[in-house]
Amino acid sequence: MLLAVIWKDSESKLKQELALIFIAISAAIKVYPAIFGLIYIIEKKYKQAFRLIVYGVIFFFVPFLFTGGIDGIVTFFKNQFEVHTTWGINSVVSLYSFLLYFDFSNRFALVADAVIFVVLIAFSFVCKEKWKRYFLLISVMLLCPLWSGRYTVCMMLVPFLTFILEEKKMSLYSIIYTVLFSLLFCADVSQYASYIKYTLILVFIAFLIIIQEMFTLARR
Repeated sequence: MLLAVIWKDSESKLKQELALIFIAISAAIKVYPAIFGLIYIIEKKYKQAFRLIVYGVIFFFVPFLFTGGIDGIVTFFKNQFEVHTTWGINSVVSLYSFLLYFDFSNRFALVADAVIFVVLIAFSFVCKEKWKRYFLLISVMLLCPLWSGRYTVCMMLVPFLTFILEEKKMSLYSIIYTVLFSLLFCADVSQYASYIKYTLILVFIAFLIIIQEMFTLARR
């Protein structure tokens, strides 16, 4: 994913195409990285978006020709469903797990998850800064699945490194974002702290981005 982001805007046509292939492979392996493909729609690169869909279909479905065909596809999605519904409460990243951990109802957690999904996607179309777009789209990948492994936080290196490259001047917001990213990547002190840290920091950064964008829109 990181290499795809670096090469996505390259002047080299080959690197641009490889970026599409890398995103498609990521989506074929983990499914939800397909959300990141929306970046091409946001940037109005429709031809590349179409090729990305083609690559995604190839890399996702072709391997099933050698691993069970239709039955293999059904088994894959069945396993995904069972993992998310069975282990969702044990996730230390997803919003759904966070809400269940603090005794909110299953219905409330699902509704909140859906609302966050829509809000994050919507504001990713509003943001002008690339790192904010990347953050909101990757937050969808981390917060919105019912189960999200701790290792998925490493994907936040994409918006974090882009943030470092894009932020040219110091401001209160940039200091806050830097501190929050630092806390996000630091070690956990306990399982309980994990439940609080990852989800709250991701939601808080997303909230700050949305507030910034709303103020920007209001000034226009």
